[in-house]
Amino acid sequence: MSGRVVAVDPSTDRRWDEFVGRAPGAGVFHSSPWLDVIKRTYGYRPEHLAYEVDGTIEGILPLLLVRSVVTGARLVSLPYSGPAGPVGATDDAVNALVTAAVRLRVERGCGHLNLQVRQRLPAPSESRLASTVPIVCSGLPLTGDPSVAWASLRKVLRWEIRRARRFGISVSAAEGARDLETFYRLHIETHRRHGLPPQPWRLFELMREILAPLGMLRLLVASFDGRPIHAALCLRHQRVWSLLYTGADDRFRPCHPGQLVHWTAISLASEEGYRHFDFLQSDVNDGGLRWYKRSFGCVESPVTFYFDPPRMPSVAFKNWLVRGQSRGPRLVRAAVRQAPAAALRLVGAVAFKHMG
Repeated sequence: MSGRVVAVDPSTDRRWDEFVGRAPGAGVFHSSPWLDVIKRTYGYRPEHLAYEVDGTIEGILPLLLVRSVVTGARLVSLPYSGPAGPVGATDDAVNALVTAAVRLRVERGCGHLNLQVRQRLPAPSESRLASTVPIVCSGLPLTGDPSVAWASLRKVLRWEIRRARRFGISVSAAEGARDLETFYRLHIETHRRHGLPPQPWRLFELMREILAPLGMLRLLVASFDGRPIHAALCLRHQRVWSLLYTGADDRFRPCHPGQLVHWTAISLASEEGYRHFDFLQSDVNDGGLRWYKRSFGCVESPVTFYFDPPRMPSVAFKNWLVRGQSRGPRLVRAAVRQAPAAALRLVGAVAFKHMG
């Protein structure tokens, strides 16, 4: 039997999610609901590919076409998501998908292709693309017994969680539109503190509209004396619970509400039968964040970025904005820290379309 690569619309072709459900290595960011959220939020053009054998999908590669007057045109798998590169039942399926993506980049007039994967690509794809490992993902296996997860926490982290409870901080699940607004307000404050614009409000609106009815979305909010001070937005898919976005009132950091929220999420995921808790990615140079996640007993796995050709202007632009020490990026970050929330919402809605 010989296979072929075909263009697929995951929102209408049930075979896509059926493959996601049975393929090791496929996850929530490969799923059609998540792809719909990203497409509708940023307006990127879908170019999703599948490897088909006798009418059965045996491999997938979600791809979005990003066009920007600032950072150029590119094919990405996948903007603003965890690793979502090619997944196949065989190495031949993965190699065929990568070959097709490289060809599609040229056909669409894109400057480059970017694939982000947890496992390195098989040969010959591995050798034909440039690669780097800029981030790691952190994950915690779950057993169904929260006490087992509790025992894996470092002693200092257990002390911080108990301290948060002694302060009177409580954590509850939230579902309403007002709760999402509360989360977004905290999300804006967190990004302002780092001198970065927040993700567009539209992203979270669509997550609630598309993912919540499917049981894929969970919002946890920590409160002190009735006041929300920390929130975490999580995704649930198959047997994995993922921590996606957070927001916090930094004035309450000494009370450790974040640690309590994260532990609550892990405990709930374990009780509900999920087998893995995913803290998602951290920059390899962010030693503090990586140490924090390891405090929960997480195991790190590298995420490889593959490029064709090697130069990646959008990544360079993002690094310049986030980490640059020249006058330009420092002025941008300073302006963000001083901007009102309404202005940041507008900036986020515009800026992120160019950085995907």
